[in-house]
Amino acid sequence: MKLSVGRLSLTALVLITAVLIGSSAFKPAAAQRQVEPDLSKTVEALLAKEEIRQQIYNYSRGLDRMDKDLALQVWHPDGTADYGGQIVNGRALIEGIFQGLAHNVAHAHHMVDTIITVDGNKAVSETYANSSLVIPLAEHSAQGVRVDSGGVSVSLIRGRYADRWSKRDGDWALDHRAYIEDFRTVQKVPGAPQLGRGTQGRSDLSYSILAF
Repeated sequence: MKLSVGRLSLTALVLITAVLIGSSAFKPAAAQRQVEPDLSKTVEALLAKEEIRQQIYNYSRGLDRMDKDLALQVWHPDGTADYGGQIVNGRALIEGIFQGLAHNVAHAHHMVDTIITVDGNKAVSETYANSSLVIPLAEHSAQGVRVDSGGVSVSLIRGRYADRWSKRDGDWALDHRAYIEDFRTVQKVPGAPQLGRGTQGRSDLSYSILAF
């Protein structure tokens, strides 16, 4: 039997609309109370993941632009790091990395796939990372590969960062980072490399476009 809209009661219209649009506004009060906390937790987890992801990117940008302040704030002051060998303070590690990078002709750190799991104010993540280093051949070995002097060595390093994070005073930062190297390749390149217009420090073009 076909019903005209004019014969339907207001209650029937409301119920039909609720079914059609699936709006939580038409759900019983108990179900509505259940939906709201679940949605709030989901939003908080998504926000946390995005803040952590930005910190992961801050690390690579800090290194490649030699922006030490940006790289340092990726760790909490008491955060630690294990890059193979021994566990050290994370911010002290950054100081050592910057000393090494100062002797590079060029370098680029790319953060690729990231998996992040959040549990309240704690989180863990694994990030695949590709690092490219261009180093003058002033010694008889470069990144563990025997070479002659003259020209540069170009190293491509594939690895992962296994991280533990926490949120303190409103900010996400590292409690601990373990770097896991999977493999590397090193090539000798004679002569001077052809560099693009990217520069280290705040003279890089990106700083005139984006506020960091």
